[in-house]
Amino acid sequence: MARRPEYPFVPRSTAYLEPGDFWSIPLAGGGFSCGRVIQLRMENGKRDLRIFLAGLMDWSGGSLPTADALAGCGVLAQGQVHIRTISENQGEVCGFRDLALDGIEPALFRDADGAICVQRGFEVVRPFDCERDTDLPVFGTWGYAVIRRKADRRFPNGATDRGPS
Repeated sequence: MARRPEYPFVPRSTAYLEPGDFWSIPLAGGGFSCGRVIQLRMENGKRDLRIFLAGLMDWSGGSLPTADALAGCGVLAQGQVHIRTISENQGEVCGFRDLALDGIEPALFRDADGAICVQRGFEVVRPFDCERDTDLPVFGTWGYAVIRRKADRRFPNGATDRGPS
């Protein structure tokens, strides 16, 4: 990997992103929520430069998110996003916090192609079992504004300077 830019930065590709990076999501009511890079998509051994698995953090604050502020915060939802999700929502990558510190990993999903398999993020882990896997969410692709809309619904009055519930 090439040398990473200094924080904060607005990425144009996933080349400098790593799982654990987090970015600001300005809230309609004021303040910020936070998105997190959960997993990078790999194809034929190469990093996809546009698509990654994102998570919306259960956090809001009056200032940009920090690694310390995110300690212990969970993930509200995960979805596949395009790199422009960050810039289209006026966000910027603010820092890094190891996902393992908070027990965060890619979620289990039903595949979007007719419930053939179960995925952990982008990775297929087993065939779909209609008796145990029907309650899994479908692996979805979020448009640019989906994560911001989810954040605005979770924090309708703007930032509450809150961390883990």
